[in-house]
Amino acid sequence: MISSLTSYLSHLKECLQGWEYTEAISIRSQWVNENGGTGFIRAQVKMADGGLLEIAEFFVLEANAIAVGNYKFHWQDPQGRLIKRWDNAPHHPEVEGFPHHLHDGSEENVMPGVSNIDTKMALQLISQYLANQKENRS
Repeated sequence: MISSLTSYLSHLKECLQGWEYTEAISIRSQWVNENGGTGFIRAQVKMADGGLLEIAEFFVLEANAIAVGNYKFHWQDPQGRLIKRWDNAPHHPEVEGFPHHLHDGSEENVMPGVSNIDTKMALQLISQYLANQKENRS
């Protein structure tokens, strides 16, 4: 269990660097306030297939564990078209699980999201999606 914000941020960067679909990473912003119990990372991952994953994750230290606050994981194809975006911006109160939601294939196609999603889970969901696509083509 990771119990410091600095080690959590390092862990996130290691996950991004070690992800099988990562070609290049650009950290746009990162900070940790250990005394205030908060941290943030904003990054872009250029994917091996030419796609792009944009990540923004606020995280907090609560009861000696890391919890995710606001987040956005925006995944697009090489042509810049949205594939999926998980976020918890409070602009879809009609969706079950509000504020967590998923834009699936377009801005207009909004459905319930994953309430506990973090960077590592987003990478796993994308990996699973890509593996399923590859399997369906075979």
